Amino acid sequence: MLSVAIEYKRFGLAENAAEGLATLLFSGPRAHELCNLLWRDVDLANGRLFIGRSKTPAGLREIRMLPVLRDILAAYKATAYRGDPDDLVFPTLTGSRRDPDNLRERVLAAVLRRADELLERRGLVPLPRGLTSHKLRHAFASILVACGSDPVSVMRQIGHTDPSFTLRVYTHMMSLDPADRERLKALVRASG
Repeated sequence: MLSVAIEYKRFGLAENAAEGLATLLFSGPRAHELCNLLWRDVDLANGRLFIGRSKTPAGLREIRMLPVLRDILAAYKATAYRGDPDDLVFPTLTGSRRDPDNLRERVLAAVLRRADELLERRGLVPLPRGLTSHKLRHAFASILVACGSDPVSVMRQIGHTDPSFTLRVYTHMMSLDPADRERLKALVRASG
């Protein structure tokens, strides 16, 4: 999915699709939080994202970036940042604030359609139906659990107030065997 988003970038469509999708998958913000993210909220030096515009008090939080996301956002910032910390990280092609509907239809749905076309052409299984930004949020929480994060840490990064709710909702799909768990850890911790 990320490689398709990168392909879209080459053709000038959804210019920041790969970085936006990576941020959804590897840091778990809600769609509206991603759409409102400013460069001042991205602390690459310390590997943190600050969510300061959320729908709940628990949603106001700090997310520790996985190394893979820090690398992606550092490369993106080198080309996209224009010097104003109050600029949007993921604006539309015209520079305006992206809304969750735009994110869903013009970025996620377009990339998923193209990814499925490429997978079908290669004789591979398509992505799961109904993949949404919220399901990428689920995946992030599950990645954290699979990599050994404790429930309270996962709860805080997701913006919940109840760790048992977080575990019940987000970890049902993450019963990985040890070899799969190690491959996942290598993916998210690899740098460069």
